[in-house]
Amino acid sequence: MAGRDAWTLAGWFDYLDLRINGNAFHQKLMAGEAPYTDPRVKKVYTTWKQLIDDKVFIDNSLSYDLDAAQPFLFQGKAAMMLMGTFISGGFPADVKPKMGYFQFPIIDPEVPTAEDGPVESLHIPSKAKNKADAHTFLAFMETPEISAKLAQRLSVRCRRTASRRNRTIRSRRSASRSCRIRRAASRSSTIAT
Repeated sequence: MAGRDAWTLAGWFDYLDLRINGNAFHQKLMAGEAPYTDPRVKKVYTTWKQLIDDKVFIDNSLSYDLDAAQPFLFQGKAAMMLMGTFISGGFPADVKPKMGYFQFPIIDPEVPTAEDGPVESLHIPSKAKNKADAHTFLAFMETPEISAKLAQRLSVRCRRTASRRNRTIRSRRSASRSCRIRRAASRSSTIAT
């Protein structure tokens, strides 16, 4: 779970809420239009507690950050991990061919599937003075080779930033938000061996 990083817990909450209550409710909750005291939110936490009680997560999963949790996956001590594809930048070469990705499992088949994940984008300001060169730059940045390099570098920076902040900041919400913003070409998914 890498629960020491608050943003990973937020990811678990988001996916459980999306799978149990659906996207419409999740969007209202995130917009502050539904309270966290709503019985539907309680159902999310009850489901999560059941997963913990059923020992679905590694022991002491809240004590590990992302970097400390990854070796459990590499060593076969964990079967899967909820994480964005950016994590693959840190996989050892011998582990990469053994890894795969799949959609977060369906909990209630009556609830339409929705996904949640950070989005990376570059924009040209409407009042930019050199739009032609800006378009050339964006075309360069969106090539597969450059996008892949950018995603790899940003994922390393994100992990380092979160790790460094986690040592000094009790509330990791700011580290979480900065990592979500920086993550390039990442879609939240579950990693399995």
